Amino acid sequence: MKTNKYLKGFVSKELEEYGFSFIDSKTQPWKFKRSENDVEQYICFQKSNFKQGLRVYFYNSIDPTQYFISDVIEDKNSIRNKKYNRDFWEYNTPIELEEIIKKYVSIIVKFAIPMFSVMSKPILTPSDQLKNELIESYQERAINFAQQNGLSLDCLLPEKIESILKKYEASEFDELTDVFLDSASYITKFLVETYECIWNNTRLGELLLKKEDISFYRFSPLEAVVYYWNKSQLQSYKIVDGIELISLINERVDMQNTILKSGQT
Repeated sequence: MKTNKYLKGFVSKELEEYGFSFIDSKTQPWKFKRSENDVEQYICFQKSNFKQGLRVYFYNSIDPTQYFISDVIEDKNSIRNKKYNRDFWEYNTPIELEEIIKKYVSIIVKFAIPMFSVMSKPILTPSDQLKNELIESYQERAINFAQQNGLSLDCLLPEKIESILKKYEASEFDELTDVFLDSASYITKFLVETYECIWNNTRLGELLLKKEDISFYRFSPLEAVVYYWNKSQLQSYKIVDGIELISLINERVDMQNTILKSGQT
């Protein structure tokens, strides 16, 4: 089955109801586009370069970030698989490919299109002044934040931070300086003391997970809380996922180092 032809036929008919039109092209990714409130929105179908697989992602003229199906549905593990095949649904036959495309269209209509209003929000980034204030005051702010919210400094609860930030969804960005700083300070203190993360000298406000002078992961607490507050409905901005990834990487690096050291003795 020629994917281009099927997308132009079946998928076009399904998406035209929502204002999307197919951008005719012989090369991928194959795109559908609509304009809404002066924002151009795109739905893209892309084949894998490694195996027979197809994925869908979205972006817009305000925020060029590529959002995947797993960013708009909860059960991301059902799609996000394999190291080099992120978010691809794999298939073996043209019939399976056709079925996958139909499933994608169903998910797009039910979950992705309603999320375009969120995806199309401008990216908000904390200022350098706020990042410097975080570096200078996170210790004191973290302690106060924990006491005010009944939290422990020894056990980070990112879900709690997310719930606190959600309370301010209707507030304006400029009104939430202390909320952002306090939340980021709580995260920072935990990462510094638990995983010995250090500040990145080349990127203001960014923490590095380093082991024996090798950087394994970068995380910006202040950006994380701002991005989540601005687009909390998207899975890719979940604070809990970032913290869990740091924990997992730290565990694996320690395990590898232990194995290497034992092999040298």
